[in-house]
Amino acid sequence: MSSVLRLCSHRCALIAAALALVLATGCSVYRPDIQQGNLITSEQVAQLKEGMTRLQVQALLGSPLLRSDLHANRWDYGFAMRKRGEVTEMRRFTLYFDGDKLIKWEGDPQPTATEALKISALRAAASV
Repeated sequence: MSSVLRLCSHRCALIAAALALVLATGCSVYRPDIQQGNLITSEQVAQLKEGMTRLQVQALLGSPLLRSDLHANRWDYGFAMRKRGEVTEMRRFTLYFDGDKLIKWEGDPQPTATEALKISALRAAASV
């Protein structure tokens, strides 16, 4: 009788260990896809003109990601896409002003509107 109990307890222990192992493999940290910043398109960049006011630029591109008191004549726009905690895409765009007038801009190549829609669609599909 004791050998039957030992065999049963040994099997129960193996089953419990296997079940714990199966459950533990499903326990990982969830890392959602995160889109951060402004996704500026090449079409928006093409609409920029020297002499535009800050208000006109903001209406076209949205609020900048960074506005520094140390660099009052510079606006920085950034965009980052993170998937599973890893940065998969990063773009930067900087505008320079003289007073209230836009004098120049520089940055990474920006996607077309079609490419930007694909990026947004991938983000939306991943968040569902």
